[in-house]
Amino acid sequence: MGVNLAELFPLNPFSAAFAGVDAAVAANRRSRPIRSRTFSTAGREGGMEAAVARTEKEREPLARAVAGAVVPVTHELRIEPL
Repeated sequence: MGVNLAELFPLNPFSAAFAGVDAAVAANRRSRPIRSRTFSTAGREGGMEAAVARTEKEREPLARAVAGAVVPVTHELRIEPL
């Protein structure tokens, strides 16, 4: 039998780190519909190469933010007898 520590302690040493990753991923996902619309109108706005360059310019900082949000969390869990 085990103990689900995540359930017992929803606010824990990992909460802030996970929230940072979640926020960065959410920002990246919010930009996807914009990039999709850019590709659907690529023919009118300079062609596919221009659309790829423009969307990559927007996507790259968001991807870096997601990667940068992943940080190690140092934590010590001590189990002691009652």
